[in-house]
Amino acid sequence: MNFTKLENYFTLQSPKLFFKSFIIFFNDLLCTLFSSIIVNNLNNSNYVIAIITNQSDYLFINLKENKIIRFLNSNVQLAQYNLKRKIFGNYINSVPYKVNELNNSITEPLILGKSFSEIKNNLKILEIKKILIKFKIYNSNLEKINNHEIKKIKFEITKLIKLALFNKKISNIFSNINILDSIESFKFIPCHTDLSYRNLMYYNNELIVLDFPDVNYFPFFYDSLSVIFLSEKKIFELFLNDVFKKEIINTLDLDNQSTDEFKYRISNYILFFIIFHAYRKVTQLNNNKINLIDFKKNISLGYEKWYLPYIKKNNL
Repeated sequence: MNFTKLENYFTLQSPKLFFKSFIIFFNDLLCTLFSSIIVNNLNNSNYVIAIITNQSDYLFINLKENKIIRFLNSNVQLAQYNLKRKIFGNYINSVPYKVNELNNSITEPLILGKSFSEIKNNLKILEIKKILIKFKIYNSNLEKINNHEIKKIKFEITKLIKLALFNKKISNIFSNINILDSIESFKFIPCHTDLSYRNLMYYNNELIVLDFPDVNYFPFFYDSLSVIFLSEKKIFELFLNDVFKKEIINTLDLDNQSTDEFKYRISNYILFFIIFHAYRKVTQLNNNKINLIDFKKNISLGYEKWYLPYIKKNNL
């Protein structure tokens, strides 16, 4: 289990960001102290608080009994959360859990395995390939869903994109793809939405997915690309060198295409991944406040981090 470190709060990039992170840290610290009082009142004396930042939930960890209580954000509908997480867990190896409807919380075992960073490189490659295959099966077996949650996400992201396209730089980034029609046509499935290497643990000879502050309906490719794009830098470099090409072709249904067509389609998927990743970044706190400036900033960051290296590597 990876707890938040001080370095996750503080940045020296600018005095303004440092001051902001300083305030966030002490805000979390005060919330932690307040939450500890609540825990003691519930006689959960075996629990300790873990400070969590940039998430909509908080955790109490029982080190004596090796279990976790995760209190979800009040905006999270527990029934919908449970449904989406169950669907996801039917196909992708995930930490088990129990729902407590009385206080909008879930209980999970504390998984004591190896973090993704601790396992050997060859094993990392093998396990990523295995999980990509599972995502292919997941997407293939699940029929297309169209409910109010998906309609809401499509509406919000369409609105953001339309506003963002007034920015010349953003408009140039997406000049060669039909964003709005594509978003409308994508198959949405329950996704973890934060499938970075920090939320993967090697346990009982396979990767297990941890840390579900929320589960959301995202396009079918989002989690599978997250495993690579939100992983360690060397994993993304392996992706650029086509180490996962076979699995990516299979996962994204890109069979029977020429090499040039394949590269072009992948570059488009990367752009759409960047859009949804930027959307997730500005909505992850579930506070109904969506910042257009941050949305555009995250698009620019993703463009430089993932898209430009790919087109440079493939001479597109």
